[in-house]
Amino acid sequence: MTTNLWFLLDFDMTLDNNSSSSYSPITKTNVTECHPDLFLLNSTSRELFPIIEYDICPDTYVSFSIMLVFVILYGVMIAVAGVGLIWKRHSGHIMARNLGHLFTIMISGFLFVFMFCIRIVIGRKIFPCAVYSLCFFVSGPVVTMPTTCRCLKLFFEYRLNLFKMKLFGDESSFKVQQSFVATSMNLSTKETQEGGEKELGAISNKNHQVSDVTKIDSSQSTSSSSISNLFKSTSAGQCSDLVDEDLLPMKKLATPRELRILKFFQFMVSYKFVAVAFIAIFLLQIAIWLIVGSADEIVYAVKGERSLVASGFFEFRHGCIVTYSVLIIILVEAIVHISLEVVALILCFISDRDTWNIKKETLVAVICQIFAITGFVVAGYIPIVATLTDYFVPYLLSLVGYIALDVIICVLLPIFYAIRAEYLLERKDMTLSDSSVEIVLKHKKAYPIMLDFARRSYCPEAVLCWSDIQRFKKTVNKEKRKEMAQFIIDTYVTISSPLEINIPNIAKTHQELNEKLKANQVVVDMFQQIEIFCIQDLNEVLHRLSASNKFIASLIETR
Repeated sequence: MTTNLWFLLDFDMTLDNNSSSSYSPITKTNVTECHPDLFLLNSTSRELFPIIEYDICPDTYVSFSIMLVFVILYGVMIAVAGVGLIWKRHSGHIMARNLGHLFTIMISGFLFVFMFCIRIVIGRKIFPCAVYSLCFFVSGPVVTMPTTCRCLKLFFEYRLNLFKMKLFGDESSFKVQQSFVATSMNLSTKETQEGGEKELGAISNKNHQVSDVTKIDSSQSTSSSSISNLFKSTSAGQCSDLVDEDLLPMKKLATPRELRILKFFQFMVSYKFVAVAFIAIFLLQIAIWLIVGSADEIVYAVKGERSLVASGFFEFRHGCIVTYSVLIIILVEAIVHISLEVVALILCFISDRDTWNIKKETLVAVICQIFAITGFVVAGYIPIVATLTDYFVPYLLSLVGYIALDVIICVLLPIFYAIRAEYLLERKDMTLSDSSVEIVLKHKKAYPIMLDFARRSYCPEAVLCWSDIQRFKKTVNKEKRKEMAQFIIDTYVTISSPLEINIPNIAKTHQELNEKLKANQVVVDMFQQIEIFCIQDLNEVLHRLSASNKFIASLIETR
């Protein structure tokens, strides 16, 4: 009671001095500045006798209510997002973003938001100082890591699928296809021809995987260099009339070096990389926190004073505030994490535009992040905010609000996209027939458009597998057919293979096909079920492609 009266007396003396001179609405301790209004709130104050304790100003029920409502709503949103992700985990929108990736980011963000919000809810003077200081040290990664990992995933998805196309793609076969198309222009209308050429030109310029397909010389398509590489995933119907099968070398599996590169890309786009990155960064931040805290304790033991946290980094009995020295350390760390994020953003910019809107979501989230960080930093330098309004509306809301907004943009919206796509398919019966998929795959101009769209959708495997199966069916030489069958099994129907397709019971299918191969039962319809699966798997891809490509849409309608 004596301590309380002393603080009240000290506060009254401060007001008297201010009234006799120029008025300054600040009450000070050695490290804290508190606005006098915080001591005159009566019913809205959380303290019966408002005092400055542990260098912390008196708190209010207003900030308590705001943060309590926010953390409850945020918890509900996380629960809804979690249920939605599990519900739509097989949707293309969710699979393209990686379920494990989304959950890892959501959990780390939730822990950060929960800790900072619960500090206000239970009281700044009660929340353990050690936990509070640790939260500050991990705040940089929590804010920047989601965007960094998302950009890296986008870039390595781009590189992974580009690498798949390099190993198993159709670069030279496109030349042969277009050469063949040039001799059969009378089969299409002039409008359809122009539309197809425009689309192919765009693909050529953007991806550098196809030469100038609209103006290729026919002699190039029959040159020895083109023929020697034609076997890379070329549709049989597109090349069987052009080249003798006996002149084509058999397709080879990727070399060990190529497989290592492929495995690296696959790791970088998996949830394992995100989990490892988050765990490593958080362990590093905890280690830095321990080192800085230990140094502060050593200085305190030698000099008898603390320069970073008045209560000590490892104080669990009561709350505290951090000094400007700690903020400078955290600022330096934040600059490092922001620099990494900028590098990841540059990689994101040079990647192809995906078909799932991931790149757009990332850019929108980055813009929101810039506003949030700027608002937080600027608010911290405004005296009235730090000494008064923060105890009514905590300016930390700018950061935790951004984390919540990031979940809305990058998790809830993709769930909504998946639900909407499924609803439209059921309501309008827009599911395309298998014959429509085959029409596009067998069309000389539409095939490369379909393949490019599948690549940017991160699923070129089905197109390439279908193409190789057509080649297998057109192969007359028994030895080459057997080699081709072995290649298809090893490449597409083997667990963890370079282009593993998402077929059910793949291990059982692999075993059955190998048994047929060993028994020399290499018949034409050996891969019929896999071909059907590939066509059905491409149904959704074709639906999205036809909605964005007039040439493909007109091709389907005219047939």
